[in-house]
Amino acid sequence: MKVFRVRDALLCAAMVVVAGCGGGGSGSTGDVTASSAGAPKQAPALEPAQPSPVSNEPVLIESKVSTGSDQDIDPFKSRPASNAIAPRQIELPALIAKSAPDTTRRGGSSGFGVPVKIGQARDILDTASESATAGLFAWSASATGGKIAALRFRSTGAFGVRVGLLARSLPFGSFVRFYADRADQLFEVPGQQLMATLQRNLDAGDTSDAARTYWSPNLGGEAITVEIEIPAGAATSEVRVSVPRLSHVFLNVHKLDSIEKVGQSGSCNLDVPCKAEYNEISKSVAVADFVDNGTGYVCSGTLLNDRMSSGIPYFLSADHCISSQTVASTLWTRWFYKSTACNSGVENPAAIWVQTGATLLYASADTDTSFMRLNSMPPAGVVYAASNPFPVSASTAVFGIHHPGGDVQKYSEGLA
Repeated sequence: MKVFRVRDALLCAAMVVVAGCGGGGSGSTGDVTASSAGAPKQAPALEPAQPSPVSNEPVLIESKVSTGSDQDIDPFKSRPASNAIAPRQIELPALIAKSAPDTTRRGGSSGFGVPVKIGQARDILDTASESATAGLFAWSASATGGKIAALRFRSTGAFGVRVGLLARSLPFGSFVRFYADRADQLFEVPGQQLMATLQRNLDAGDTSDAARTYWSPNLGGEAITVEIEIPAGAATSEVRVSVPRLSHVFLNVHKLDSIEKVGQSGSCNLDVPCKAEYNEISKSVAVADFVDNGTGYVCSGTLLNDRMSSGIPYFLSADHCISSQTVASTLWTRWFYKSTACNSGVENPAAIWVQTGATLLYASADTDTSFMRLNSMPPAGVVYAASNPFPVSASTAVFGIHHPGGDVQKYSEGLA
């Protein structure tokens, strides 16, 4: 039997994801005990149900297909570009020498692997401090009776820009928005939600400025605008922010040849659509795009089912990619990112980016494990992968699916 190996066992136990397990986990150990709520009045009273003890025994976990969620609020909003206010301009010149894509591990090497660098950190002198940033905001009346201001950041020659908003306080009821030039869609996050994300980093023990920095999405192009709106009655002095750094993305995520040059995928990595039996399980694997202190990286990650088929979006990646809560908060995931057909070289039009961020639950350099819970639900149609905690026998045929260097999905085969 051929099995799909996800990574080293979570919490030091080896885990293997198996394709085609079917079902939604209804046969797992989490069956619900019937209660007496709907029983006829003449029926004898039932004894209070006792919760079944939770078993720590390893079990096979089946896969599950996501139906999506209507509980998440879409952060992307429509607004005619003509309705945007005039922003103050901050421009960075072209990089003196384009940063060569590399796989240098920030802070040393774990010995297991390295993430691929796709973005160069660039310092911004004009908005490096709160006072300098406050001096650039040109506040004007908003349509809702509050005040609004915006700053446009251009990093010449970039294929994309992610700006780091270092926020110490935002008024209650405020909104922060990010949008690309001439775009009729923007990314909006409530001030309270933004501050809650940063508080999660602080609660994890990181007190650095990096923990207080919220990273924008990559909306494509060499410029991005940051817009802040505060409600009526709020003072502009309550906006305590700066933008000391941005990430200059030198990879065009919409051009496969750009990605392949970065990934340098080896010949052992084969196009997933060339193997029909891997189609379903490939829907559990996503690109993980994240920022560490201004530098952008990509890795792979797998959505995992649990024994209750709860739909909680557990996400398994590598410690050499995401090893801290601060980095986990910058995570974006890209789903269904593969070729339209075997070796077509054409991107699947159904590929979709999802802004998530994640809560880091467990990380281990020893097993190169990073286990997270995504903060947003994955899109409908993705697969929560099955898993097998039992050892794999020697010479068992195995395969793996991933995004080598941010490339479209590839698979590799071998023997355990």
